[in-house]
Amino acid sequence: MKFDKRTEILSQLQRLTSSQSELIYRLSELGLLDGNQFESLINEMTKMRFEKGRAYINFADKLNENSSEDQVHIISRNYYAIYHIARSVVFHNQRKDIDSHTNLPEVFSRVVGLNYGDKLEKWRDIRNTIEYSPYMPMDLGLICKKSKEDAREILILCEDYL
Repeated sequence: MKFDKRTEILSQLQRLTSSQSELIYRLSELGLLDGNQFESLINEMTKMRFEKGRAYINFADKLNENSSEDQVHIISRNYYAIYHIARSVVFHNQRKDIDSHTNLPEVFSRVVGLNYGDKLEKWRDIRNTIEYSPYMPMDLGLICKKSKEDAREILILCEDYL
């Protein structure tokens, strides 16, 4: 894949470790680096990831929730929406990128509350089941509706954390 230089840099910047971020802040405090520009980049990256989550929710809303074929995709897109929203909130608040689907719920819980980290983990498990198993739950329609509700709830909640 090819990206323009700015996108390449933003991609690398989102992978900063906590100690690397701390170094950048210390350089800024010493006047050796413009901290406002760094903060601006952090905010831009956070917004881009958050908007990716919102776009997944909007895409899922366009699918037919009464179609069993679309229900799987709706649930999957809503899980990934929650994942990207959670990842953006963690990055914005803790200045570290957690891309592990297993570790993100715990860190997300510390930022917004245990209930929401649990929801992220629950939707990961449901998505894994419906994506990888040939057997679908009998209540797939209800699960689909609940995925939409939870994704919207987390989207609204997390807007306040950015």
